[in-house]
Amino acid sequence: MSSTTFSIAEQLQIQYSEFEDRLIVVAHLKQQQVKLLLTRRLAVPLVTQLVKWVPNDTLSDLMSDEPLAPVASRSSPAQGQDGSTNTSPPAPMFLATKIDLQPKDEGFVVAFTGLSLPDAMINAQPHQPVFAIPFSQAKLGQFESLMRQQIEKAGWWVDAAPRSDPFEVMPSGLLH
Repeated sequence: MSSTTFSIAEQLQIQYSEFEDRLIVVAHLKQQQVKLLLTRRLAVPLVTQLVKWVPNDTLSDLMSDEPLAPVASRSSPAQGQDGSTNTSPPAPMFLATKIDLQPKDEGFVVAFTGLSLPDAMINAQPHQPVFAIPFSQAKLGQFESLMRQQIEKAGWWVDAAPRSDPFEVMPSGLLH
């Protein structure tokens, strides 16, 4: 994540799309929403790394009353009380190509880089920073749990790697 600038996500929603065979991550930034398609190729190694970084003693605290991502998604435009329709443009969509996981202060930052869709399917596009989200130790555990639930829902295999020191250094860009 060195000198690259990422928009900071305030909330996340993660769900599995059987149609896309991808995890769809909806990130709420200050000014907009961004959708990120996460493939099995990146999701499974991410969860494997998260398992190593989340200590065993936080597992009992994962299901707190405060949700990780209290985000409601809509498949159709919102309709106001006066019958008008919200015509805001659709959220930009990206295909994740790289994930950086870095310790920071008392927590961690997960940053996603990707390709803009559908543009990158038509013309060569540079990889660009999509968003980053900071996590406390407990929230990182919730993120790992939510990712694992969606991966299991997808039927993707997850290596139950042994847990290790949560502060061991993982090189930036290991997952790409």
